Amino acid sequence: MKPSRKLLSSVIFFTMSSHFVHAAADITISNQVNSDITASTPFRDATDNGGTSNLQVVTLVGALGSTNVMVTTTTSSGTAPLGGQIRVADSITWNTSNSLSLNASSNIVVGATINSINGGAVNLTSVGPVAFDADRRLRERNIVIIPDLFANAGGVTVSYFEWVKNITHIPFGLMESGHRRQQNSLLSSALADLIGKTLPTDLVENSGVQEIDLVRSGLESKMRAVYRQMSHLWNEADAIADLRTAAYVIALSRIKTLYETVGI
Repeated sequence: MKPSRKLLSSVIFFTMSSHFVHAAADITISNQVNSDITASTPFRDATDNGGTSNLQVVTLVGALGSTNVMVTTTTSSGTAPLGGQIRVADSITWNTSNSLSLNASSNIVVGATINSINGGAVNLTSVGPVAFDADRRLRERNIVIIPDLFANAGGVTVSYFEWVKNITHIPFGLMESGHRRQQNSLLSSALADLIGKTLPTDLVENSGVQEIDLVRSGLESKMRAVYRQMSHLWNEADAIADLRTAAYVIALSRIKTLYETVGI
């Protein structure tokens, strides 16, 4: 049975890059006392020695009471230790809407319950793939799995934007930048007349849209559109068991259409 489309009290988002195997972990989350772990989020190896650290559940839950929390195998110097695993050994439950992110450079081993009473998201991201049996068990528990070909698509999409910009030799917004400046100038003048005050010069001059704003807007629009397609197929087709299957069906259907278009 598919998860309810209503707002869930707790939703766990796995990318397909999360692993569900039992192995030694570089960071363990358990009821044991803190060991070689930083004092606040992002929680990571405190000594950057790549050894095994332990984050006590009570410390983690306490942090989740006031802010979003990340546990990561990446060290403060920006490198990840060999292995780079996170293991959840004891149950984690918190009653705020803050989110918990577990980011591992290798595998994430979930051996206990992770639950947010008031709907905080749980994001598990790692390099290793979801094992077949783990995928089945997660779906049986109505846990939503965000496929990696979607979750990791942001960088590829922006690279495509850059490619389009390079081959056309036209910066984003070039064709409409002058028109936008004129519109902003008219709007600023009308607002100044309405309130009877002169607007600050920097506000008027900086009211145009920058290229980075256009890229972010385009990325958001693209990601939202693709997710709507996946979600619609998942919801409407009984044969589609999860978002991963929906993503593959959409991708393969597009390839099929392209092949047919060129006569292959």
